[in-house]
Amino acid sequence: MLDESLLMTLESIKKQIKTMFCQHMNLSLEEVTDDDSFFSLGLTSLIHAEYFKSLCHSFGELPSTVLFEYPNFNLLSEYLCEHVQNLVVDSGNNE
Repeated sequence: MLDESLLMTLESIKKQIKTMFCQHMNLSLEEVTDDDSFFSLGLTSLIHAEYFKSLCHSFGELPSTVLFEYPNFNLLSEYLCEHVQNLVVDSGNNE
């Protein structure tokens, strides 16, 4: 079972990435579900590049294949939650 604070972080990340995606795609949040594939929602290569840049701006350096490896909001938010935790741990080790 997930820790409650981790679950809150996961949900906040999911909301953030959905909001960003919807802004890039000119969709409302009500038009997408957590399991919708980015590509089934009409993600094009141009919008992919813009969305990826926004994700990197918010979450730090990411692999260029991240949207292919984690192709929906549930999978991507889980990955980013772990990625963000690793960034916090790594930055704590640099003191």
